[in-house]
Amino acid sequence: DCLQQIRLLMEQKDQLATVDPRVYHSQLKMLSTEFYNLIPAVDPKLIDNQEFLQKKSDLVNLLSDIALGQNLLAQGKGRETLLHPTDKKYNSLNCKLTKLDRNTMQWKTIDQYLRNTATPPPNAFLSGSRYGKIPEILEIFEVERQGEGARFAQHSALQNRKLLWHGTNIAVVAAILSSGLRIMPNAGGRVGKGLYFAAENCKSSYYVSAAQKCRTGIMFLAEVAMGKEFSITTERSHLRKAPAGFDSVVAQGVYDPDPKDNVTFKIEGNDVLVPAGKAVVRKQYQTSNFQQSEYLIYKESQQQLRYLIKLKMS
Repeated sequence: DCLQQIRLLMEQKDQLATVDPRVYHSQLKMLSTEFYNLIPAVDPKLIDNQEFLQKKSDLVNLLSDIALGQNLLAQGKGRETLLHPTDKKYNSLNCKLTKLDRNTMQWKTIDQYLRNTATPPPNAFLSGSRYGKIPEILEIFEVERQGEGARFAQHSALQNRKLLWHGTNIAVVAAILSSGLRIMPNAGGRVGKGLYFAAENCKSSYYVSAAQKCRTGIMFLAEVAMGKEFSITTERSHLRKAPAGFDSVVAQGVYDPDPKDNVTFKIEGNDVLVPAGKAVVRKQYQTSNFQQSEYLIYKESQQQLRYLIKLKMS
């Protein structure tokens, strides 16, 4: 599509010193116009840099997930006429949600995980949660997506499993529950085209768009089979898979949860690390281009959604 062509055009310009600036600008203008013909904008600016391109790619992904959610609702209409409308919508997800009791070890650990990582360390040059304060957990649900367990079992030999945060727009939660976390066609970022996770809640909560009236937001915790990690400290936006001999990529941040406060969950017989400590400065990564760590996998099957957390955003 036109955004992919713009991305390729930018990559070619970076790699080749002989690109004619006039031809390059003309092609960008043509492709930008093509994009705005499909998705109109009040101020259709030229898509001429990576940051703006990523914003438009994220918009396309968001609209795609919203459309999927609307299709799910439409498919449920007319079926099971004796059921309550809410039950119809729930059944259309093909996903089992089990409410977690507040007195369980899982709830208390997740609450600690959130509180310890919801705000950046003092004096850190970080934006933190876009809502400013620690979100309040309203409810936690265990997630069991149809078929996802069997798919995840393909990676049963991979060790180094972590329970990591993933934030999202509330408008696409239904699509995620139905279809899982997906690597979208227009996906991209500082660590390439993959699924992005974080050990710090404040990193992922930046991507949470809450319901306007009630300020309710949704976040996920996924079990991610990291396996052998490839560490980086500079951008690798070209990545489409983990380097040979590795299963995942970690953009090592200056800050990361203190490992001495790690907790271990036992999930379906596997040890899953929960990095529930407060963020600390890591001297070995003080020159990293990443302030907070980002965890990347390039296979959708390498993770399984475990918890949906309903939050009151400040």
